[in-house]
Amino acid sequence: MKNLFYSVSIICVLLLAGCADAGKDQSVNAGDTVTLDASASTASVRGELKKYKWMQTEGPRVATLFNTSSVQANFIAPSVTENTQLVFKLKTVEEGGIPNPFTTYDTVNIMVKVKSVEADTIPPVISLNGENNITLQQGTSYKELGATVVDNVDGNVSIIIIGEVNTSKVGNYTITYSAKDSAGNEASLTRTVHVKEQAVMLNSITVDKTNVDLAEGNSTLLKVLGEYSDKSTKDVTSKVTWDIANSAIVSMDTYGTLKALKEGNTTIQARYEGKISESVMVTVYKEINAYRLPPEPDPVVNNATLLGVDSNDNGVRDDVERKIIVKYQKPIEIEVMMSFAKVDQETLEKPLSEALNLERKASRIGDCKMFLRYKGIKIKRAIKYSEDLTYNTKERAKKYMEYNKKLSGGVYGSSPADWNADACDFDVEQMLKDRK
Repeated sequence: MKNLFYSVSIICVLLLAGCADAGKDQSVNAGDTVTLDASASTASVRGELKKYKWMQTEGPRVATLFNTSSVQANFIAPSVTENTQLVFKLKTVEEGGIPNPFTTYDTVNIMVKVKSVEADTIPPVISLNGENNITLQQGTSYKELGATVVDNVDGNVSIIIIGEVNTSKVGNYTITYSAKDSAGNEASLTRTVHVKEQAVMLNSITVDKTNVDLAEGNSTLLKVLGEYSDKSTKDVTSKVTWDIANSAIVSMDTYGTLKALKEGNTTIQARYEGKISESVMVTVYKEINAYRLPPEPDPVVNNATLLGVDSNDNGVRDDVERKIIVKYQKPIEIEVMMSFAKVDQETLEKPLSEALNLERKASRIGDCKMFLRYKGIKIKRAIKYSEDLTYNTKERAKKYMEYNKKLSGGVYGSSPADWNADACDFDVEQMLKDRK
């Protein structure tokens, strides 16, 4: 066979024909992908390589020889128990040269070596799902998040989890995660769960008053109580901040002192650690000589009806009462003026059939006024001032005129004998004694 190959080579040279070239011999490991390469094959000057054919001639048969009719063929080196040589033969066919066609052959040796197996000494790698350290409040639930394990040889490996967490009891709990690969390499990792005593949380805050009435310039203390998750209650007044709807009416200090600044209505709320109390309704009023002035009524609302607004329901319209208290100020004068104002208000309210009775009431108040004059107390323009305040719209003035018309032609009055303390509808003797 060698002689024949030698002869073919001589012929290739002599005839200047092409020659098959199966490539250089190779040394590979079992399991490697091996490529047989005929690209170094040549044709004669006039010829052209048309066909390639690869075949195995010696050694254990490979499972599959791929692309046997191509310039490059390949296969997977078979498993062997000792170093083994495989021989592959290449056949090429040239056309167009002399002779035509012209076939040449070549062989290549592939030495397959036994693949060395290295000992597996690398343990699996464990990765926790979640944090290594977890803190929980007592009484809450613990959810096991587990872990993942990967081994460099075995791939996914099963994991063993040991340990429990009792969230009803304060303490530190350890969860152990372990894994072992097929080579016996072991790995472990731990997670620590800290169960802390349940924190006391603020549930709500409450102001000890829901409504406050204060005279201008006066103050009062408010207390704010915090209710906690452990059922306890604490005074948190000094820690709260206050929301005031209208800070021109009231002010608050850090000790819970509410001060009335100006007549009006507003609301306040306490705020602490994200909690806010219910609104406290605050009314600030004017007070003169122990007389509380009713709120200043809206003129449009007050004059829209004959009777107007009497918020404290004392029989005197609010706007009239305010002006009397501000103008006269002395309690005994205020009492007399309020008596006149009540009769004037009744004149607007009651039917004309009551005109005579109302006149008698007014006459008795006049007797009281004269009694006080005898005592040295003069109340100027009392009747005129009350009438001017009360009958201040066209409709009210009209009703007053109808009242006078109803009394037209009558004779009314009293004698000095009627000027006594009994004519007053308040404790005039006591007020005189107190000199109010």
